[in-house]
Amino acid sequence: MLPTRRRPLADFRLMRRTGVEQWYGEVMHAWQSLHGETGSGGPPQWRNLGYWTDETRSMTGASRNLAVKLADAAGVEAGCDVLDVGCGPGESTYLLQQRLASDGAARGRLVGMDITQRHVDMALARRTGDSPEFVHGDATDVPFPAESFDRVLALECAFHFPDRRAFFAEALRVLRPGGRVGLADVVPTASADAMRRRTRRLLPGPLRSRLDRYIGDVMKTPPVNLVPAREYAGQLRSAGFTDVTVEDISERVFPHFARHWERVSQSDRPEKILRRDADLVTADARAKAWRRQMDMFVSSWRMSEYLIVTARKPKSA
Repeated sequence: MLPTRRRPLADFRLMRRTGVEQWYGEVMHAWQSLHGETGSGGPPQWRNLGYWTDETRSMTGASRNLAVKLADAAGVEAGCDVLDVGCGPGESTYLLQQRLASDGAARGRLVGMDITQRHVDMALARRTGDSPEFVHGDATDVPFPAESFDRVLALECAFHFPDRRAFFAEALRVLRPGGRVGLADVVPTASADAMRRRTRRLLPGPLRSRLDRYIGDVMKTPPVNLVPAREYAGQLRSAGFTDVTVEDISERVFPHFARHWERVSQSDRPEKILRRDADLVTADARAKAWRRQMDMFVSSWRMSEYLIVTARKPKSA
């Protein structure tokens, strides 16, 4: 059992009044508590649940596995121009840089983009040359011209976007003909989606609106993004993509991360880490709210699916 958290109303208020950009800027260091190891380049800064194989022994290894799996699915290869959307502090982007460099061929353009400026600043602080590039930007209003990239990746971030469909449209716009989008994303199961729709039909309009705001504010997932896998694939096709593939990797993600979270959540490491950026009271409040959000997310995994999704922009209109 996970430990009981105190002050639930205060935790919920803190989560609700903090937008997704600010929230992940304020609690970004708490994610380090999930890793527990520090390499020569500093503590790991991954922001995903990981893909856990039978050989995986650490959260950092699982996080890297997931980034590699997404890159493989999307066909990232030497010479590709790649946009890494929702890159966080840049772990996935730097991994892509190593991958592209190891192929021994001409390296394409590599850009990491994130909505949280603190993430972008952290990523830039690690850079030793002029690549990768990092920009502050909105996934639903990508700051690049049409047909700028061969691959667009979104590693465990699209469920946070104001409307995932707007991102699909932007990904199609900035991809070159024949280019591919790849996402590692979380959706409700078909049964959970049906239950939610039935519940909403029974609620009066004001209560439906309050429930939607609650989901969006606390879980940082706008209700418009709560669609099951089949509808998700249909949205990609409606946006103009073809060759849509959907792989359910839930069993290699959720139960393994849940066990890992149960172990690490017993410690006071998040509070200690967050004190780097805030006073004791503020750090404690942020850590408790972050723990509660993670508890809620972990408790919902049986109603969720973790997907690797790819799709191609047609070579001709």
